[in-house]
Amino acid sequence: MYVDLLLRRLADLAPDDVKGRARLATFEENLRAGIAHYRQLVRGPSYEGENLASLAAALDRQEGRLDAAAPRSPARAAAAVIHSAPCA
Repeated sequence: MYVDLLLRRLADLAPDDVKGRARLATFEENLRAGIAHYRQLVRGPSYEGENLASLAAALDRQEGRLDAAAPRSPARAAAAVIHSAPCA
């Protein structure tokens, strides 16, 4: 899954690579949007023999992996900076 790719790229990211950080933040946001989209699908009716519960469990695992990488996540780091900035 693309979560593996994101985690590898995060591990290889140079601390001063601003453009790379921005690209990975977009990558992460798109992954999370995709997970949200599939969550909507698994909440709907299934076809006969379709196991949506296993898909939901896989989504939980992959989202958990993204959440566990939060300290290295460019999107979360950027959000933390924005939320910690003092209001004028």
